[in-house]
Amino acid sequence: MSYRFVDVAEAVQHGEPAPRTSVQDIVAGAGRIRTRRRWAAVVCSGGAAAVVVTLVATLAGGPSVHPGVGTEVAAAPSATASVEAVVPKVFTQPTGLGTTLGEYRAGAYSVGRVIQATAAYQRLEIFRDDYEIATDGRSLPIGIGTVTVYRPGVFDPQDVAGLRPSGSAPDLRIGAPQPVTVGEAAGFSYSMDWTMPNSEEMRKRFREQGGDPSFSTDGIPKDPRASTAVSWEYAPGAWAVVMPFPGFEVIETADVLAIAAGLTPAPERAAVAPFRFGWLPSGFQAVGVTRAAADSAEIVSQVVIHEGPIAGAEVVGDETSGASLVVYQGSPKAEDTPKAKGVKCDAGIRNCTRVLSPGYFAELQGQGRGLSVADMTRILSALDITDLADQSTWAPIS
Repeated sequence: MSYRFVDVAEAVQHGEPAPRTSVQDIVAGAGRIRTRRRWAAVVCSGGAAAVVVTLVATLAGGPSVHPGVGTEVAAAPSATASVEAVVPKVFTQPTGLGTTLGEYRAGAYSVGRVIQATAAYQRLEIFRDDYEIATDGRSLPIGIGTVTVYRPGVFDPQDVAGLRPSGSAPDLRIGAPQPVTVGEAAGFSYSMDWTMPNSEEMRKRFREQGGDPSFSTDGIPKDPRASTAVSWEYAPGAWAVVMPFPGFEVIETADVLAIAAGLTPAPERAAVAPFRFGWLPSGFQAVGVTRAAADSAEIVSQVVIHEGPIAGAEVVGDETSGASLVVYQGSPKAEDTPKAKGVKCDAGIRNCTRVLSPGYFAELQGQGRGLSVADMTRILSALDITDLADQSTWAPIS
C-alpha cells in the first residue's frame, strides 16, 4: 500500500501560505492541478488532503510522531465539558444557501472559523490550539477534523460507508455504529483505525527525493493511528457528524464527544464571498460556499459552481464537476500572473488566474467536463470584487 506523491506534496503545501513553491512546481510537473491546497481540499472535500496533512510539521522540521496516537508535542488538554449536562439547544435550518451555526470552543479545540454552506449540509472545520504552522512571519492553523450538520432526511447514521472522507488513508477502517449519548441526544460512535508512514522515515525520504516527481512513500514503515467519529440526532430527523481527519494527529474520544456536545446555533447568515458573479454559463449555479474568518487560512473563500443543483449528501468540493473558484491571500507565481487586470489561463490543466487587488488573487479550476477555458476566462473577468479585507462588504452567493 502506498500514498501518492501528490498527496505528500499537498501536505507540504499546507505549511506554506503561498503555494507558489518548488513543491508546487513538482506537482505541476507531475500533472497535478495547482489549486488543491490548504483547507479547500479539507473542508470542501471532506478531507481529501487530510491523509498527510500533518506532514507539514514533520517534513518542515516540526514535531515527530510516535507510533500510536500520541506525538512529542505536549498533549492537548482534554475538553472538560460534560456530554451529559448540556442545556438543550434549538437548531433551525437555513432558508437558502447559508449557515445557522456559530463558532465555539471545546477545551483546546476551536470550531467554525472556517465554514462551508451547501444545500444539504453545513460543515465547520475543527482546529486545535497547539497545531499550527508559522509561515511568512505569521501562524496559520491546520485543520484537524470537521463537524458536518445535515438537513433533515439527508444523513443515514447506519451507513458507515457514507462516513468515509474522500481521499482518506487507504487502509482506514470505520467500525459499526455503537450507541452513545451526546448531551441529551441519541447518537452513535464509530471506531476509526488507520496507519500512516513513519514520520522520521518520511522526512528522510522527502529530503532525499522531494524534488523528484516520482516521489513515493512505498517501503516506508507504517505506524498505527486510532480515533473515534460520532453522529447524533441534533434535531428531529436531522443528524450531525464529528469526523477527525485520519492523518498523523488524532482527536481523542473524550474531545470528539465534547466537540459534538458544543455545537452551537446562531442567527442565520447568508453564504457570502468577496465578489459577485457577473456571468455564469446557462444552468450553472453555486452549490458550495466556504468562508474563512480573518487570518484563519491563506484561502479566504471558495465557491464551487456546478451545472444544476446537487442532491443528497454528496460532498461538494474538489471532485464536484464544474469549477472551483478560490480567493487567496498573497500573490500568484510570476509565470501565473496575468498582465495588467487580465486573466491568465493554463489550458493544459484548465486553471485560470486573476489578481483581484494588492495581496489577493483568484484561481478558477475546471473540474470534470462542462466548462471551457473560454467560459472560465469570462467568469473570472466578469467578477465584481468587493472589499476583500472587509467581510462585512462581501456579497451573498445563491
